[in-house]
Parts: sequence; C-alpha cells; structure tokens
Amino acid sequence: MKGPAMPEHRKVCLNLSQNLRRAVLEPIIKLANYSAHFLSKFNQILWKFWEGIITNLIQPEPLLAQQYSSRSLKRTDCLKKIFFMLTPTSPKKKCRKNSANLARNTPQLSEPQKSRLIPEKKNYPDQSGRRNHIASNRTKLKISRSLEIEKQLDRKLRKSEKKYRLLAETVPTATFISHGRELRYVNPAMALISGYDREELLLMDFLELIHPQERNLVKKIIDRQGFWGDLPSGNTWQEEIRIVTKNGDIRWLNLTVRWIKFEHKIAILGTGLDITELKQVQEDLQQSLSLQRATLESTADGILVVDSQGKIALYNHKFAEMWRIPKSILETHDDNQALTFVMEQLQEPEKFVAKVWELYENPDASSFDILEFKDGRVFERYSQPRRCGWEDAGRVWSFRDITQRVLAQSALRESEERYKLLLESVTDYVYTVKVENGQVLATHHGPGCVAVTGYTSAEYAADPELWHKMVHPEDLAAVTKQGIACLEGRAYPLEHRIICKNGEVRWVRNTPVVLQDGRGKTIAYEGSIRDITEQKQAEAKITALAFYDQLTGLPNRVEYDRMAAAAMAAAADKMVAVMFLDLDRFKTINDTLGHTVGDELLQKVAARIRACLRPGDTLARWGGDEFTLLLPQINSPRDATHIAERILAAFKSAFDVAGQALHVTTSIGIAVYPHDGKELQTLMRNADAALYRAKEQRCAYQLYQAAINSQASQLLALENDLHSALAGNQFVVYYQPQVDIQTVEVTGMEALVRWEHPELGLVSPATFIPLAEETGLIVAIGAWVLRVACQQAKEWQEAGLAKIRMGVNLSARQFEQPDLVEMVARVLAETGLEPCFLELEITETIAMRNMTVTKTVLRSLAQMGVHLSMDDFGTGYSSLNYLKNFPFHTLKLDRAFVRDLTVDRHDLAIASAIIALGLGLELRVIAEGVETIEQLEVLRRLHCQQVQGFLFSKPKPAAEATQLLANSLGFARKESA
Repeated sequence: MKGPAMPEHRKVCLNLSQNLRRAVLEPIIKLANYSAHFLSKFNQILWKFWEGIITNLIQPEPLLAQQYSSRSLKRTDCLKKIFFMLTPTSPKKKCRKNSANLARNTPQLSEPQKSRLIPEKKNYPDQSGRRNHIASNRTKLKISRSLEIEKQLDRKLRKSEKKYRLLAETVPTATFISHGRELRYVNPAMALISGYDREELLLMDFLELIHPQERNLVKKIIDRQGFWGDLPSGNTWQEEIRIVTKNGDIRWLNLTVRWIKFEHKIAILGTGLDITELKQVQEDLQQSLSLQRATLESTADGILVVDSQGKIALYNHKFAEMWRIPKSILETHDDNQALTFVMEQLQEPEKFVAKVWELYENPDASSFDILEFKDGRVFERYSQPRRCGWEDAGRVWSFRDITQRVLAQSALRESEERYKLLLESVTDYVYTVKVENGQVLATHHGPGCVAVTGYTSAEYAADPELWHKMVHPEDLAAVTKQGIACLEGRAYPLEHRIICKNGEVRWVRNTPVVLQDGRGKTIAYEGSIRDITEQKQAEAKITALAFYDQLTGLPNRVEYDRMAAAAMAAAADKMVAVMFLDLDRFKTINDTLGHTVGDELLQKVAARIRACLRPGDTLARWGGDEFTLLLPQINSPRDATHIAERILAAFKSAFDVAGQALHVTTSIGIAVYPHDGKELQTLMRNADAALYRAKEQRCAYQLYQAAINSQASQLLALENDLHSALAGNQFVVYYQPQVDIQTVEVTGMEALVRWEHPELGLVSPATFIPLAEETGLIVAIGAWVLRVACQQAKEWQEAGLAKIRMGVNLSARQFEQPDLVEMVARVLAETGLEPCFLELEITETIAMRNMTVTKTVLRSLAQMGVHLSMDDFGTGYSSLNYLKNFPFHTLKLDRAFVRDLTVDRHDLAIASAIIALGLGLELRVIAEGVETIEQLEVLRRLHCQQVQGFLFSKPKPAAEATQLLANSLGFARKESA
C-alpha cells in the first residue's frame, strides 16, 4: 500500500536544500576533499536550514497558505503539520509514530489541572446528559493539549529561526534570490565579495555586477527563467563568470543558478563560490608550464624526463633530433622501444645499459659520462634524480653534442665542468634598499649573492659599503649615478663589472625597481643582480670574429674602415696617412714551405711592423699578405715616409720561422688625407695605386701622385682589351734562335708570344704577361702558343730545313692544370710533331711549389719523349736535389749572371759553377742574354755549349725566322771566318 504523497511545501524545501547542496557544498567538498559522510550529514542540515528559511525568514505563509487554503488551516495548524512532517518516519509507521510522539510531547497535568478540566462525577437524570458531559470534558482536554503543543512548537521554531538565520548569514558562499534582474535577497558573503552593502545590492540591477563581456550570456539565462527543464541540467545552470566589485576589481565566481518559486513567482536562487584565487593559481600554473616548455625547447641540449618506473614522461625536440628516434616510438612513451633503438647506434651499448640500470638501483645518484656513436658522433650525458617531496619521481637526462669540440680527459676538467653546471643554476640574486628622506637606510642582499659575488649576506650586512668597494673602479661612477637615480625615483638597468671575493672580475646586470608610497615618495628600491660574464665573453668573441683577424689579432677591413673614418673626422687641421703594405714573394714561401710556415711568418711580420709605429697608429690585416696602416694626426707626408722607411729597414733582417731564416721584402703605397682624397674609398684606391708602382721597384715605398692613376687606368683598359685579344687574333709568336757556341749553327728556337694591339701597337710581354697571369688568361694563351709553335716546327721540317727543337715556356697557371700532360700529347698528335723536337721550359719557382706533383708531371712528359729545360736557374732556390731527381735535359743560365760576366767576378764565379754543374750532370747548358763578343768568348772558355741572345738575333716573326733558319749554315761559316 502506497504512503501519502509528499506535501508541496516539503517539495519546495527539498528543492531548495538540493540547490544549496549542489551550488555551495559540492564545490567546497571538491576543493577541501571532504568525505561522503560529511556530505550526508550536511545535506540533513541543509534540509532543516531551508525549511527554517521558508518558515521564518522569507515570508513563507503565502506559499503554505496557497497549498492548504482549501482546508482553511490556521497558522498553528500549519506549524503542527510542518512539525509532524519534519519527523523522519517511514510512510507505514508515520501515523503510529506521530501519535506516540504526540503522547510523549504532551505535558503531564497535575491533579488540580485535571480536576478543573474533568469535573466531579455527577448524577445525570438520563444517559444522554452523561454522554454530553463526558464529551465536553474530552474536548477541553484536547484543547489543553493542543495549546501546550503550540507553545512547544513556537519555542522550537524560534530556536530554529535563530540557528538557521545564523547559518544563512555566516555561510561563505555568495547567495542571492532574484526576480529576473531584481535582487530580492542577498547574504553577507554576497556583499563581502562584491564590495556593496546589502541595501545597495537590493537596489541594483543584477546585471550591473556582471562583467561586460559576460552580461549577454547571463541575460539570456535570466530571460529563460520561465522554461523549466529546458537547460542542460534540468532547471540548473552553472558557469564560471566574472563580476565587477564596487572598487572596480574583477572577481571570479563559480555561479550555480536554479529556478524556484518565491513570493508567488518564478525566482532565481543563485550561489556563487569565489574562485578568484583558484583562477590566479591556474593562470600562474599555465604560465609556469608555458615557461617551462619554452625553456625546455630553447635549450641547445637534448632533454629527456622519465618517471619512477622509467617510462618516458617528457622530452624536447632537440632530444629527438639528436638521437634520431622516430616520433612514433616516442609517442608510445615505451622506454624499452626507445632503448632498443638507441642501442643500435652506440659503440658500447652494454656499457650504456649498465649505467642506466646502475642509476635506477641508486635513485639518489647523479651521473656524467661520454657516449660514442658508431657514426663518429660524441655526446655528453648527464643525469640527475628528480624528487617530489620525499618520493622518487624519476630522473632527468640531458645530452649535448660535443662532436666538434676537443674533450679534456683530465679529472680537473671534469671537476670544473661540474662546478660550472652548479653555478649556472644560481646566476642571479635579489637585493633590497630601504630609503628614508632620500637617504639609504638599510640594504639587504639575498642569499644567492654568495654564488655571484663570493660574499655572504652577513658580510654585506656587516659592511654597508662592501657593494661599492667591490664595483670595478672604471664602473664606479656609473653605479653611483644609478643609485642616485633610484633615490630620485628613476630606475634603469646597468651592466657593469664587479671584483668578486676571489679576485675574479665578472660582469653583472643590475636591474632595480623603485617602490613609492601613495604620495609618490620613494621608500625603497629592489633589484636583481644577474651574472652575465659568459654573455659578455660570447659578445667579445663575436666582436673579435666580426672586427678582428683571427690569425694576427689585428683589426680587419671593417674595423679599419671605422677607425679610418673616425680619424679623418677628427683630423681638424692635421693630416691622416693611409698606407698599403704588400709582402714580396710571400706566395712562393707559402706554397713551397706550407701554410703553417706562412701563417707564422705573417704573425712575425705583424709584430715587426707594430714595433715601427707610433702610439695611436693602427695596423690592420687587409687579407692574404696585404696590410694597411693608419697614421692619424700627422703634420706632413714626410711623417708617413719616415714610418715607411723604418718598416723597410726592419725587413732587412731575416725572419726566423720554423728554424729557417726567411728573407722577405715589402712594398708600401701611401696616400695622405686630405691632399690625395677627402673620402676613405678614394684614399684607399690611391694608396693601392701607389703600392702597385712601388711593387715595380720592390722593397720600396711610393707616395701617391696623380700620374699614377693615369697609368693604373691604362693598365685597367689594357686588361679589358686582353680578354678579347685571343679571339681577335691579336697574338703572334716570335722565335729566337739558340746557337751552338762552337759551330755557330742554329740548334733550336724559343717561341715567344707578342701582342699586336690594334691601337697601341706591339705591347711588351713584361706588361701583359703579369695581367694574363692574374686574370687566368695565360692558360688559354699558353695553349695557343704551344700549338702554333709545334705547327711551325713541323712546317720547317716538312720544308727540308734543319730538324731543331722548339722551346716553349710553361707558366705557373699552366703547370697547375690537371690535364697538362693530356693537352701536350693532344697538340703533338694534332700537329704531327715528334715529342723529341719539343722542349718545355719551367722556372725553379714552378718546380718547387709542389715537389710531388712536379715530379709526377715531369716524369710523364719525359716518358712521352718531350725534352725538359730548367729556366732562369740560379735566381731562385738553386736546389741540387731537384736537379738530381727531376728528369731535366737542359739547364739555362739566367741573363742576370751573363750581363756583368766580364766585369763582375762574382757573376763569373756563379756562371762558372752553374756551367760546371750542368756538365757534371750531363745536362745541356744554354746561356741567355748574350749580347757581346766578350761575353761569348768568356762562355766559350767556360765550356758553355749553347748561347741565346741579341748577339745572334732578336726574336723574329715566323717568316723572318724561317729565312734565318735557312741561312743558318752560311751564318755559321761567316762567324767562323
């Protein structure tokens, strides 16, 4: 049998109780982690709480009267019914228990009371009178009992009213009831959170409290209040919103809204838990996580974080890139798959795994070691335990690629590295300076100061002037100025040096922040000191790389240009000299003895030049073997030439490099500001032109003159014309005979190239050959000369003339060509000339550039049958070793020794020695530059075999050389006569 239906007012109480429990209690329980037992107990309290509110606080009579108006119940009866209904009984036992409760709660009447209520037994004339009397007495007794019950209920209700009012007014959750946007009830918590008085709130539009960005959302919810059950959670809506307090602050509420009946209308019961602090914590947590991830990704090291079970918890992209682990493996977080993948790359995988297990067995241990890969890579591996409170939370691994760095293997270096890692974690600290009336009152340095400065907080407290004592003397004025600015309310960061307790000079960044009271008066300033020494060192290295030569430490072009521009700007009525300096024959030394010797020579040359300069002068390395000098504040060009003379004199002594005495000369070009140019580019160009003129003289200096530029312009035009000369058939080959000194017969011809310029006429080889060498055109020109010379020799043979050897010079550029041997063989095959009639001439300098390559090329040519001649012997190294090892057939005595042969005994001795050397080595000796009979006679007495020079013939074009060859027999007879 079903029990009686629940009264409507009790349903209202139940709804209100559930509203409060869901809107207020459950968020509190979630935050405070309360137990389910507490939830049950508190739910019972809320039941009575809201019944008390409806009964006593918020004028419930209309609601109850509406429910029981049909029965015309009075207030007392309503209270009675509420009392009985609030009794927690089951439906089956409800009536029985209510009767029992009524009996127990009915007061016991004394005998006089009973006598007043029940009169003495009387005799009634009839039975009906007796019955009426008994009924009357019973009625009086019931009324008496009802009155006592009413009094008890009143007392209980007053007590409940006091208790429930206190509970409603002290609950920490903002609670309100509104009709639409009109607030009808607010509790003190609502007033406390919003900053408004309760009276102000009841007069306000509810939407005025809501943040502008969320008013439309709340307005839509309020406007839907008539639709019960159409919201996601029935008649409940919950959202985190912002409200604007009376003073303009923003507060976050976890707002729960339910629709109830109140004052005969649909009303909103709202409860809001203040979660502003929680929101701030969440925001700080998000920022912390974002910063952590950004820091993790910005580091150059690969980072791996594992949990206490060894599973992959976190890693950065650098780790995946360094270990080349596929993303699919890392996303599984399976450490076994990742470990299997990396072990295949390592040289010693067993050692790697053993170290991992060792650290897992000792979770508090740290580790640092080196990992070597099969492909040659080398990583540093560092591991450190990770703890959460007293619990083991896993381990952090960091990996650094050190493949390109030389690793120190000593224990000292490892100790320094660990110390560095320790210091990197403490690179800054904070300080506070209290100020009163514009004066420093007290200073406090945070505990991190010892890691940065070496001094403790106690040492700073004991000596208030310690900070200024340790500031670098050169930076003290700037630091003092910064402190004064802070006292005046102006703060700015400053980078300066300090002298640490151990005497080390370090760079710090001092960043203060001024604190002021409400009147704008400075009361303190706080700041942070950050160690930026490594940053400054890195900046210095970058500056050195950008503005200084790494070999010599001298300023480079960029820095020289800056310094020169500054010197010219500050010249006033003084002059500034710009000087170009170039080493003579440096390339020969560098190519022959190697770049190591060449680099050391450049360093010693720089040191020797610096010793010749004045204080304030600048020496810079322009590139290669070129240097530039800057002489500011000179009075005349003579000051510059004086410096140049000192430099030339200093170069007369040999340079001791790698145990060898090397003689190097230099040439110097000088331009003076403002006479030779008012712009730096003009000065540099004119100094370079003067250098070009000085190099023609060697071991000399040259002041710029206007005529030099004219010649330089001519050379530039000549260089441009040279590019089209070969295609324009402007080159011709001349031939100079080589004569047997005894028979005066022509035994050979030397092919010499000439340039017939369409405007300038015949251009000297001394002019265009260096240009051809610099531009690389000499390779094509040399190949053309070889072909024409071989073709001419073959034509002479076919014409029945004497079969003589054709001598052709090879330039340095030609000799460096990898296909030289193939090119010579191809020309011989195409022209039909036998290899034995071709003689290739190379200089000592070419032969000594690369001994191994030279030996290979010469032997290949000799095996082909080509004759080889050493040209200009005696002017270079005059090495007997390569004469013995290289397959030369002919030795040519340079014209420098022939020119003064008859007047200089030293030249005579040298010529005699060279000729004797050639004869001893069974080489044919040819003397060049023979111009007089006297020279010929001396050479004949020295047993020189052949001669070449103007005495017999100047170089002639092909037609004249053919005629000379035809007449050579008659010429020989005439000379003999």
